Amino acid sequence: MIQLPERCPFCSAAITTVKQYTCTSCGTTFDGQFALPEAAHPLNRLSHAQLDFVLTFVRCEGKLNRLEAELGVSYPTVRSRLNEVITALGGEPQVEIEVSPLPPAEPVPAPPTRKQILDDLAAGKLSPEEAMKLLRNQ
Repeated sequence: MIQLPERCPFCSAAITTVKQYTCTSCGTTFDGQFALPEAAHPLNRLSHAQLDFVLTFVRCEGKLNRLEAELGVSYPTVRSRLNEVITALGGEPQVEIEVSPLPPAEPVPAPPTRKQILDDLAAGKLSPEEAMKLLRNQ
């Protein structure tokens, strides 16, 4: 069954009243001016394209990478469409923070070899106590 539109297809004004209701079971018709419920379901605010996106989103279990593959579009396009749906439902999309990669770590110098420790001791670069400590840590 077709849902009642919330906006006029000609002028885009909000539709607030209905002229006729009919019971499909018994055929009874009610004529008059009937107000539409103001608290319509939030999904009624979505366009057909947005509803299709939501259905695909649910089928893909909310995984945006699967949604990309299913729709054949890029991640920014998927994210943009999701933000449109969030906005149409009255929410506010979260701003994604771009994380810059960490700078490369400075290489850690290799621990001195036994020969290097003994050479530094012989050259006077290390005291006997420092040399003993380094040799014990090997």
